[in-house]
Amino acid sequence: MTFFHWRLHQAIGIALESRRLDVVSAIYKRTNNVSLLVYAMEAVMDSGSSLSYRDHVLRSLFPLFPQLTIGQGSEHIHAITRLLVTLSDVSLTVPLLSSLVEKEKLLAYQLAFDLVEGGSQDYLESIRSELPAGDNVCMNVFDTHRVYSCSPLTRQQRRYMINFALY
Repeated sequence: MTFFHWRLHQAIGIALESRRLDVVSAIYKRTNNVSLLVYAMEAVMDSGSSLSYRDHVLRSLFPLFPQLTIGQGSEHIHAITRLLVTLSDVSLTVPLLSSLVEKEKLLAYQLAFDLVEGGSQDYLESIRSELPAGDNVCMNVFDTHRVYSCSPLTRQQRRYMINFALY
């Protein structure tokens, strides 16, 4: 890490401690460095902050993450998944999953797979029930991952099966 990045991390840490989310947002908008958002997310999740403050920070970070796309735009998908699973907010998850099914089907599969791996059963069932009615493509993406994640296969075997299901 360069001295400049270390100073940005330090500034984000101070902003989080002083509850100045506007500063975190300004730093990100000035640098467009997604790793700073990930750092802020991990810092608030790993600290002893209250749950309400943690949720408030995560909700303010979520819209700052760039749109998920194949290639460079998907490097933060695991951070977004962790954020969604931590919040367990269906109103954030379903629109994102639905939009990915329309534009980036492979990322939709990845997101669904990661949600099934980390989400609670109540959260997953809420997502499934909130998926748009008649959107069989979205349901198929989500259900494929739920079936494979509950089977006694290894993670590598499940990924192979999912890749097979795509083609």
